Amino acid sequence: MFRRGLFRFAGKSINALMSTMELAAIDLIAV
Repeated sequence: MFRRGLFRFAGKSINALMSTMELAAIDLIAV
């Protein structure tokens, strides 16, 4: 159960990181 929560947390943070990188890439392209 704890491991499942850990994986879910890791997935969320990875997802947030990916979206942040995507926004940064869009900003770089737009400039």
